[in-house]
Amino acid sequence: MTTVGHAEGPDSPVAWGTTDPADRLEQALNRIAFALDRRHEAVAPAPDLQTLAANIDALIARVRDVLGPDDDVDGMEEG
Repeated sequence: MTTVGHAEGPDSPVAWGTTDPADRLEQALNRIAFALDRRHEAVAPAPDLQTLAANIDALIARVRDVLGPDDDVDGMEEG
């Protein structure tokens, strides 16, 4: 019996009954180690926070220019 999206290889639940538990544990640890190695490769470098803050400030200024003058914008902190 096959399940959609699952292969019937040595790592599949179908083959678990025929494999030694120590082998299954080793295979699982190998998959975890591989995933951890790949995760470090996929991590993007941290953004420059000063540049990000400057871009956000510029965006806020552009949105305020588009919206036009409004007295309530400065009083938003007071609730």
